[in-house]
Amino acid sequence: MAKHESLIVQQLVVGDLQYKLVAVTVSAAASSGQSAADPDLVGGTIMGIVPTGNQDQFVDDVTLAVDGKVAVVLAVAATADNTFNVTVWRADTSYPAA
Repeated sequence: MAKHESLIVQQLVVGDLQYKLVAVTVSAAASSGQSAADPDLVGGTIMGIVPTGNQDQFVDDVTLAVDGKVAVVLAVAATADNTFNVTVWRADTSYPAA
């Protein structure tokens, strides 16, 4: 392509991404919630958190445990279920070699 040509992609499918989105729910009346353990996330790094539904309290902390569980802690107990997507960059050891 020349320097100023553009490329239009209608659909792009990527099979094994370097990151994972992890859904975490903090239930009503609770101040924290966590995902299931995931060996792909062991040694990874949290990149960000985005609310996917109700968020009625401030997020106080987001952590990645040694077993790959993602935990979200709120400043105070939720008044309704709070749902989040947490982006975790996978460790190089969990990503297949090219």
